[in-house]
Amino acid sequence: MRPVIEIIADVKDGKEVPTEELKAAVLVQNAMIFQFRNDTRRLFKAGKEVERFRAMYYSDPEKSSMDQAIPSWMYNAENADPLEFFGPYTANLITQNR
Repeated sequence: MRPVIEIIADVKDGKEVPTEELKAAVLVQNAMIFQFRNDTRRLFKAGKEVERFRAMYYSDPEKSSMDQAIPSWMYNAENADPLEFFGPYTANLITQNR
């Protein structure tokens, strides 16, 4: 399966995308939004822990950007194969529901 970012780009360009790929990409995007909201909530509550939080999520300059609020895990999720991102259990659920 292709990376999530490619699937989303094809949808935006109006190209035909297989249902299985689209389902997987939507699940990854949903997980990313959920995780981002949790991270933002933790950041606001962090207080003294802000530096540790930044070190955990923004330590890789090639995959993260504090200015654009893109943590490393988000970059990795966008560029991952959705079935690999979720692991074998979820991959089996996605492929069984064709």
